[in-house]
Amino acid sequence: MNSAYDIITHELISKMDDEKLVQQLFMAYIPLDNKEVIKDLHPGAVFVHTENIPFDDDNEEDIEKLKRNIHSTIQEYVNNDHIPPIFAIDQEGGFVRRLKKGVTAYPSFMAVREAGAIDENAEKISMISAFHTCRQLKEIGIYWNLSPVVDTLFNTENSVIGTRSFSNDPQINAKYIESYLDGIEVARCLSSLKHFPGHGSTGIDSHIDLPVVNKSIAEIEKTDLYPFLKLIKEKPEFIPSIMTSHILFENEAKEPVSLSSYWINDYLKNKLKYDGIVITDDLLMGAVQKYLKKNSSLENSAFKAVKAGNDMILLFSKDTRKTIEYIQAVKKGLEEKTLDREKIIISAKKIIKNKLKTGMLDKYLQLALKEKYPWAVNNEDAVTLILQHSISQERYIWQIENQLTNPDRLNEKISKNAVKLLKGSDSSFFNALHSFAVYTDIQENNPLFENIKNVTTNINPLKKISQINDNKSVVILHTSSRKFPQNIKKWLMKKDRSSVIIFTCSDPFPYSSLGEALTKDDILITAFSNTIASQKSLVDYYINAELPKKAVINYSKEKSE
Repeated sequence: MNSAYDIITHELISKMDDEKLVQQLFMAYIPLDNKEVIKDLHPGAVFVHTENIPFDDDNEEDIEKLKRNIHSTIQEYVNNDHIPPIFAIDQEGGFVRRLKKGVTAYPSFMAVREAGAIDENAEKISMISAFHTCRQLKEIGIYWNLSPVVDTLFNTENSVIGTRSFSNDPQINAKYIESYLDGIEVARCLSSLKHFPGHGSTGIDSHIDLPVVNKSIAEIEKTDLYPFLKLIKEKPEFIPSIMTSHILFENEAKEPVSLSSYWINDYLKNKLKYDGIVITDDLLMGAVQKYLKKNSSLENSAFKAVKAGNDMILLFSKDTRKTIEYIQAVKKGLEEKTLDREKIIISAKKIIKNKLKTGMLDKYLQLALKEKYPWAVNNEDAVTLILQHSISQERYIWQIENQLTNPDRLNEKISKNAVKLLKGSDSSFFNALHSFAVYTDIQENNPLFENIKNVTTNINPLKKISQINDNKSVVILHTSSRKFPQNIKKWLMKKDRSSVIIFTCSDPFPYSSLGEALTKDDILITAFSNTIASQKSLVDYYINAELPKKAVINYSKEKSE
């Protein structure tokens, strides 16, 4: 099969001019309802974000329309003899899931791990959730899930990673990620390990600013890099792509990883011998923009990223002119020979070969044979072999799918078993739970609100918490926003406040990292995820006034802010 893939990849590359060759190296945003844009943009991949997901009249995601848009866009490319892009998305679970409808909204990776802690075959939960997610995405036309997060959560005050990480232990992290990759591989999707070499030690969100880490390479290899090193060594064939981060490891390089020849060429490609697709995180994120401005760099960041060794550039801009500007900067480097043509060809070949492996180019290959395109007719045996293999692979997947746990049932299982006591104890006042004032961000039109109302009428909006009488114990139900509300933080920091029970589906770590601010009489219970299923499970524990057994976990730094 590899020989057949190589033959067709070579043929497809050989018919490209410089413009088409360079465009293969970009993962770009395309407004799917604007066919005029398609005339100018022929990227190797299209990034599906909330901005190109259609909504119906009730402001609900219209998944059927998205599916039609994707398929019609692909067909437009095929009809015009352009290699269609592969569609990609961030569908991790928990807070980072671009699609809320149409696919099973699995809880966060940390919820999966905590649910797995009570299961003899824990890592299988990760594999099955990854498999089902990819199968559902492929039904829509999305063949690349920019997941899993490989970052190990060493800094619990990390606002960008948090529950997106499986664990704060790199070895446990590696085990769950390996299982996750198994599921994606079997489903015939592309995955992307991110954010190389690790975002879990940072305290700054790279979407906003440039995180700086001063660990040595020896330290990094034992901590943040450990899961990457283990998986690249043991399962390289299961890692089609790795996403580079916008982090400055100041002891190793002068540039952020995504723009660093040391990290990408010297370390990842040459030292670790990784030969899959190396893709940047979005180059328009704050970290890159602020770095370039601070260093007065006049070079285009896409040009710098390709020169550093990245095979693909993620560029999320709704301005088509800006995307084309970045493409032209790389094309100019190719024409002026400041970029290595052979390396660009190798990058484009990786991208196209992986498209062939997923089966997303099957319709293009079928059309090529039907219309007797010379390159296809001259290599008919290779094209036919790929198409036959694709059919047998899909049949195999269907058989596996019928033997696995139903995705909704698995989702419910994870959510229920991921509700944990993170900090505190079942003190005596817990028994009087339903007589306390309840402060929540659950909306009145939410069925969960009615469930709580059935056991207590003492419900207040979360924003009113600053009005709490300090002599009365309260319940905080914080379920939706990931951001740690400052009014809660201020109240918790008061010296003589009353006791509190916090139920949270938001990221629990801003709470647990308060350390001494949460006293021995306080209780912190979390579902590690904001999904509806997780919220239901958390509220169920509140209503039943029952804590899960043997579930005390300590992620706290045990210090006061």
